[in-house]
This record gives sequence, C-alpha cells and structure tokens, in this order.
Amino acid sequence: MKKLLNLFLALTFVVSINATPYFSDEPVDFIEGDITYPFERIELLYDSSTEFYTEKIHEGNKLNHPAFLELTQGHNVISSGNFFLHYSKDWDKKSDKRPILLVHGAGDNAFRAWAHPFKYYFAPGEFIEYPGLALVLPKKGYQVFSLSFNHSQGDNFMQSEHIANAITRIKKVLGEENNNDFKIDVIAHSKGGVATTMYLSDIREEYSEYSWLTPYREDVDRFIAIATPLNGVDAQYRYYGLNLTVIDKDMPSPLGAKSVLYYGFWRDFSDVNDMFPGQRQILNNLVNDKNTRIGFSNLSNTMDMNYSRNVLYNGGVSSILISEGINKEIAKGKYLISTINKKGIHPSVDIIIMAGTDNQIDDNIEFWADLLPFGENIAPSDMLLFVKSATYTDGITKRGAKVIGKRILPYNHMNITFHTEAVKNLLELMEK
Repeated sequence: MKKLLNLFLALTFVVSINATPYFSDEPVDFIEGDITYPFERIELLYDSSTEFYTEKIHEGNKLNHPAFLELTQGHNVISSGNFFLHYSKDWDKKSDKRPILLVHGAGDNAFRAWAHPFKYYFAPGEFIEYPGLALVLPKKGYQVFSLSFNHSQGDNFMQSEHIANAITRIKKVLGEENNNDFKIDVIAHSKGGVATTMYLSDIREEYSEYSWLTPYREDVDRFIAIATPLNGVDAQYRYYGLNLTVIDKDMPSPLGAKSVLYYGFWRDFSDVNDMFPGQRQILNNLVNDKNTRIGFSNLSNTMDMNYSRNVLYNGGVSSILISEGINKEIAKGKYLISTINKKGIHPSVDIIIMAGTDNQIDDNIEFWADLLPFGENIAPSDMLLFVKSATYTDGITKRGAKVIGKRILPYNHMNITFHTEAVKNLLELMEK
C-alpha cells in the first residue's frame, strides 16, 4: 500500500481520456479490511487543480471516521482536492446492469448515508438493522460505489467536479476507460443531488470562473434524485427558532441571522455561513418564487407581530436580530439553483424522483430532531424539504431530459433513503 506523503503536493500521473489534466485516476492511498466495514475498499483520490483549496469547516463537519483518518494520516481537515471512493461488496463482479455511484447529502458521508443509518461507525460483524443502498443494491446484482466528500457541506462546484472524477475512476477500475459508450447511474440524496445536476447540466458553461470544470461527457444514463432540493431550500431564513437552536447547541449548520440578541447580549455570526458554502448555494426565495411559492406558517411567527420574521427573511434590523436577508445570501451562492433551472440537464439523461411527505421525526434520528423545525404544515414536506421543491422538474428537463419515474412517499428526509418500503419503491422504479 502506498503511503500518503503529502496531501497537498501535486502528483505525477497519467490521465484518462476526457478527464481534466489535474485528476489522477490512481489513488493517493487505499485501505481494506476491518476498518472499512461494511465496504470492501476505500480510496483517497486527488485532483491537483489549483482551483481547489482547504475550506473552512465547522468542528462538527470535520473528518471523524477511523477509515478517513487512516487515509489522511490523522488530518481531520484536508484540501477539497481530495475525496474518498468506497467500494461495496462484489464491485468487481461482472453484471449486465449499469454500475451505480451513490452521492450523499449535507452533514453526511457514505457510511451513514448509504451503509448504516443512525450512526457513522459500525464495528466489523456488528448487526446493521437498517442496511442502506450500498449494502442492498449489490445483492440485486449492481456494482456499487459511494463517494464521500472531504467537507460534507462544502462548495458544490468543487463537489460536482469530484462526481466527474469518481466516474473517471470507476471506468478505470472496471476496465472501461477507453469505452466512450460506458455509462453509470447516479443516485444522490439531498444536497448531493444539486452537485450531480451541476455536472449533468455542464454548469461550467454558465460561469466563466468555472471553465476549468470537466465538461459533461454523456457518461450517466439515469439520475435518481432522492429528496433533492431541485428548487432550493430556505429553512434558516424561514424559522427564527431554528437559528436559536443552532446557536444554543453549536450545531454544524448555517444561519439566517447575521447577529442575534442571545440571553441579553448581542452575538455576531457574520462569518458562520462561510463554513457552509454549499448550503448558501442551494438557497432559494420560496416565499416569492413563482414556480414553488410557499408562504409562512405559524412555525415562522415571532412575538413582535412577525416583524422579526420578515427581517430574518428579507433583511434589516429588529429588536432581536440582524439579517442581510435570503436574497443577498443567494447572490453570494452565485444564484446556483436558478441557473441550473434556466439551463436544464443534458437531454440524454433519464430522471427518477423520490420525495417524502412525513414532516415528523421518528426512527430515532436524534441528531436531526434537535435541529429541524419539524411539523411544518403550510405545505407538504419531509420535515426539511418541501415536496414542491423536491419534485420541481420544469427546470432540469428544459433541454429535453425526461422524468421516467416519480414516487412521493410517506417518509421523512432521512429515512426515505433506507426505509424498507422506500427501498422497495426505488428498486421498482429502477428495474422497470
């Protein structure tokens, strides 16, 4: 096994056809054995483009799984030029089905998102009561790979490049690097679905500063979007109480308020959102959006006749908070959601949509229960994402991509990826 000498030095490598000249299709390092359980192998891969940098990361989002720390020689913050690729059981077993790449959402990694929900680590042999798709799909004959980003709430532009890079690596290990007709399916959850649509839409064409991204290479057959904010989210600007909870518990979450009167003292949080660049990029003003307009409910109300509610959302100063408003934060995120929806993804891609309607929290998902304003009833939601946003496809189909399947299921934002019936529904859609 190669030993990682320096995560930040450029590497000498041979590139695969159609990849950018910065990504090595050979790993910096890899591990196998008990530490990768229940995956067979995990690789640390690296893109040496100078456009990647080391992002600011909240303590709660730093790398903490023993497998990641082994690969990074104990560093829990690394350059965003790095990402991890997980190999599920039987990944190298010949199959007549398309290989699958699983892409996780915010605050997550491949272990919790796709192998074993509820916690990030299971010891080898430990019983997994709710196996995720990384364990279920190989039993159905799929070759399955999962991606873990170095910063789970990081910049979506950089993460979209790693989706392209992961596909390059998958082609290499499956011996398909010279097959221009080779395609995979991508299954993405939540924020990971936004980074996926960026690659599929060749978003680099819309931003001169991102011309360095890999162009879309028509290497994805189907995009399965599970609880993906296709028309954005606005939770931190919609709920004052959410801001207080994040502050009180020092949660790894962005804020809507710039400053808050907290236990009689003003506290400044101007720099907090810089640790969550990917979250500001998925914002949308849903209160005023003509396609998925959703007003306020009583969960958004404040005691000052809703003056602070309106200040939080639109910007200004009240007796309890200061906010720049959601529109300014959307601008900092480069209007990403509206840009994707104006362009649409490549017409050759087929789309499957899954959205949830359970706005309560159950199944012992405690780390979400303390954070989210569950019980929203102004419009159907999965307790974080409104169904209107999760099922909004007018934008991504603008160039001719087709929605070939859609299910709206009675599950919340987390258990829609692993609940037995949700997985059954997903398999039905995939195997039609």
